[in-house]
Amino acid sequence: MSVYGKLALFGIILHLILFYSIFDIYYSSPLIRGTRLHPITLANGLATRLVIFSADGLRSDLFFEHVNNSPFLHGIIDNGKASWGVSVSHVPTESRPGHVAILAGFYEDVSAVTSGWKNNPVPFDSIINRSHEAWAWGSPDIVSMFTDEVDHANADIYSAKLEDFFSSDASKLDEWVFTRVQEMFSSDSAVNGSLGERLHAGRIVFLLHLLGLDTNGHGHKPHSSNYIDNIGVVDKGIEAIDTLFHEYFHDNRTVFLFTSDHGMTDWGSHGAGTDEEVLTPFVIWGSGVRPSPLKKKINQVDLAPLMAALLGVPVPMNSVGSLPIELLDASPKYLFQSSYANLKQMLEQFMIKRNEKKSHTLSIFFTEFADLRPEALAGFEKEIKRLVEMRRFGAAAQLCLLLLERVRAGILYFHRYERTVLGTAVAAAFSSWIWLVFIFSTRDVAHMSHDGSLFIPQPIACMFLLVALMALLAVGMPPSSCIYILLPLYTASVAYNASGISLKKSPLSVRISLWFYRLRGESFSRHSLSAVKLCSTLVSIALLLFVLTSIFTQRWLLSVITLFMALLPHLESSGVSHLHAWKRLWSTSCVFLAIFPLLPAVGLTPVPFVCFIAPLLFSGVLFWLRGSMEVACAALFTRAAQFHLLTAFIILCMNYSSINEHPQTFLWEYFWRLLQLLCWLSIPLSFIAPLYSPPILMPRLIIWFAFLHIPYSLLSISYESLFLEVFFVLLFAYVRLEYGHLHDEQFLHMPVWGAVSKCARDMRMDRRSLSSWEWSRGVLLVVFIEIAFFGTGNVASLNSFNPSFLRRFMSVFSPFTMGALLLLKVMLPFLGVAFAFVTIMQHRSLHIATMAQIILIITDAMAVVFFMQLVDEGSWLQIGMSISHYVISMAMSVIVFFLLHLAHILLPLSVGNILRNKCSNVV
Repeated sequence: MSVYGKLALFGIILHLILFYSIFDIYYSSPLIRGTRLHPITLANGLATRLVIFSADGLRSDLFFEHVNNSPFLHGIIDNGKASWGVSVSHVPTESRPGHVAILAGFYEDVSAVTSGWKNNPVPFDSIINRSHEAWAWGSPDIVSMFTDEVDHANADIYSAKLEDFFSSDASKLDEWVFTRVQEMFSSDSAVNGSLGERLHAGRIVFLLHLLGLDTNGHGHKPHSSNYIDNIGVVDKGIEAIDTLFHEYFHDNRTVFLFTSDHGMTDWGSHGAGTDEEVLTPFVIWGSGVRPSPLKKKINQVDLAPLMAALLGVPVPMNSVGSLPIELLDASPKYLFQSSYANLKQMLEQFMIKRNEKKSHTLSIFFTEFADLRPEALAGFEKEIKRLVEMRRFGAAAQLCLLLLERVRAGILYFHRYERTVLGTAVAAAFSSWIWLVFIFSTRDVAHMSHDGSLFIPQPIACMFLLVALMALLAVGMPPSSCIYILLPLYTASVAYNASGISLKKSPLSVRISLWFYRLRGESFSRHSLSAVKLCSTLVSIALLLFVLTSIFTQRWLLSVITLFMALLPHLESSGVSHLHAWKRLWSTSCVFLAIFPLLPAVGLTPVPFVCFIAPLLFSGVLFWLRGSMEVACAALFTRAAQFHLLTAFIILCMNYSSINEHPQTFLWEYFWRLLQLLCWLSIPLSFIAPLYSPPILMPRLIIWFAFLHIPYSLLSISYESLFLEVFFVLLFAYVRLEYGHLHDEQFLHMPVWGAVSKCARDMRMDRRSLSSWEWSRGVLLVVFIEIAFFGTGNVASLNSFNPSFLRRFMSVFSPFTMGALLLLKVMLPFLGVAFAFVTIMQHRSLHIATMAQIILIITDAMAVVFFMQLVDEGSWLQIGMSISHYVISMAMSVIVFFLLHLAHILLPLSVGNILRNKCSNVV
């Protein structure tokens, strides 16, 4: 393997390690293993059975505003029979983490970012586990998560195909649940058989997962009549279940809890941290509940210890919730027992985490949690026992709850204990890798192509690595942490080898100067480096990184950049008169493009008219361009324009049906399915139709732009399809300016095969110092990619996209298919950028691998900045964005490398040549 192959392999391994590192350092699971159960009481609890109504996707404000739609629930509130208020959920406001918070008592396991939406990444304890027996009805995604591995849990779920966002009556999902519960209790086995004996046992949990509100909210929005009427369906069903339980059990030992996992925005999405998504209602009534006329506010995770206290079962082992004792109607002694069990359960998590970190640290370097040192903890324990001996149970319970806050903070402290050291190591690994790639990209290392010792550290470095490894293993450091700490040392030793400087020869100052001059391709001399030039270079690099990374959160910076780009062609004194019109087109495109980043991010409010008008405009441009094309090109331009007219017609029909309540007729259903089929066919069409274009470079580039725009228009909900048209015009003008040495006639009739052959170079080409043109085009490529991505939205708009916006392709919830469509929409503008740059690189005879190295240096430098900005607290929107920024910056070089190669293959590819090659092979 050549030295470049080894470098590529090492780079892949290094980036995989650095990619995984954030989930190990920042986003490891907070769940602590090895804890024990701490019973509240061996006697009966405050209630014999618990019924949980989970109204998925119900907003607290809409529940409390529409009193007339929930007369039963508001009746027990107004009549002083319940405690009620707002439950504050935690981001991400999704169904899985919301239900985990309710039933298990802990917030989102951040390691779930690696394992998808539907299942928790690691096993956990919940109120279902603590029950004597449990029954659950509802959605397969939620119910199965809590019952699959629990032997005493019984699940009754409906098919996932019923979860249709655009069903006219999604409340049937809730009616299905209520009906199945009533059928079970009215069965012969429940009345006179063994089922009745099981139902009358103690510590029983019933979970009714009601998905209708969430489904109607996605499909029809929370303020629609479908959503509001669904509240009434839920209220009637709860009233029927309340009556059923009272008539069946006759013991008044049932407690009912009504709540929601998350809310929903006005546009029908959830996942972020707005009040509409975070605030959910709760109403609790029945045995063991202290009614209150006042509105309460609790954390969603507090519901788990509350339910445990009501049933008299141990608090779920992973819970971080605090018992809201003001909601319990119990003796002071029972309140203390519940609070103390809550404290012991959380304190054990703290001690396990503390002892784990202490065992991996030298005693002289170990730092205790300042607010809960062992002596302070012993003092608290002594005080609690003293209060209990004095039978001051109320004061003892309050002290337990006060101590819970410190314990929770201590768990978090030890969870992040090694983050500073490991984070510094990862940042150093990035820096040493960038140094190594920079050396390879700017120096002639061809003489090392067959030198196997390049990736073997020198003896002194080997000895230092060995000593460091032994020291880390001696303190019991986990293997992954050892890798993070040793990786920058090894990478720096390889970079030192690649620089060609011996440790044994010259003093340090001479070696540094020699290394710098060799990087610049200059001979070593007595002249010192200009400090002013060095400082200006560093300031320019820092400013460039600041701008490129700030665009991720400040879209308006793209407007400033595009307006600056509008001036660039006019700053060159080329004296070429035939380019004036193209320069004006470039500047005009930049000015129009600067408008889009100032608009609100796509994803909040659909703009159907713009979606309809964009393909019409593109169709008009294609009809206009066909007049200047040859006959073969003109026919394909006409066909592309007709396809855009068909796209506009599809958008018009589907938008009309979403605005107006169309009749659910047999004919309309088939027409809707036909339109969806045409939408799906547009995807392969966009990659097949351009293959029939003549082998002329510029018309083929236009045809590729035209057909890529078709599926993008069908996936659009607002102004993004219009943005893509302006962006494609800018890319075409840029290609024309790069071919400025050609006249328009030569440019428009340039054969694609002749242009492609110019870049057919061997991967092992001789290395040389990269020119300023290559560096500037690398920066421009990154800017174009950022314009394509952030011109119409941002990471937040992707994280909280509304699934209903994909209704032109599908109406049944399928996260993987929806994610694939969203990814396709993001990638289509990137592919347009790749086509443009491949065309330019062919002209300049610049190899894709060279451009990839430049992009790698830029994007990895951006990744270092984003690594420093990673957060694991605050809203999940902030957490998700910080992860997304880091991952996007790391993946950008790979994506660009792949798309450039794909464009290099597709651009010259045509059906005629494929058939001709097959025929020649047969002959």
